[in-house]
Amino acid sequence: MKYLSVLIFSAVISQLATAEKIEVSQEEQAKVFQMIGHDINQLSKTGAGYSLETLNKTNKLPPFALIMNNDGTIGKLEPLLPFIKNAPIADKINYLRGQVKNLAELDKIKAGGVFSRGFGRTEDKSQEVAGLIIEMEHRNGPSTVQFVPLDNKNGQLVAMSATSTPKPRLFFNKAISSDATYKQIKEVIGQAE
Repeated sequence: MKYLSVLIFSAVISQLATAEKIEVSQEEQAKVFQMIGHDINQLSKTGAGYSLETLNKTNKLPPFALIMNNDGTIGKLEPLLPFIKNAPIADKINYLRGQVKNLAELDKIKAGGVFSRGFGRTEDKSQEVAGLIIEMEHRNGPSTVQFVPLDNKNGQLVAMSATSTPKPRLFFNKAISSDATYKQIKEVIGQAE
């Protein structure tokens, strides 16, 4: 998990150039960097820890989202509504994106992340392996997709060094509506039934 924290903090610093520009002193800017890094690390560690614990106990991990409320507390979102509960994984992930987006539009959160299982490349890009996919955004900072490879060590899954790439802003993008997202999801699910 140490590698995950370092990687996430590095992504925060490199991605702040894409956040809204505000004139602040270097001291204030350093405090903002530190706060954003802390928030993102806390959300990532909590989500990755929960994911590993769940996978090690049940060998299953339905997609879920974590949000960081404006007061710094963390909440968990799951796709539990009847119309989405039995939907394909991709639709559940889109539904969670819509929920996080809605909370961001209402200015109730300062960060959010969607966690799911998937496949990606190891840090050295030599092989494709199973792991966690984390879509993470902070109101004042980065928007990234992280892949955390998982390795089986003595019967327990452990997180390996993560990779991170920038992604377009979704949760904190005022040009995208969560209502439109929900409508699209319901249409797709309706067509599949």
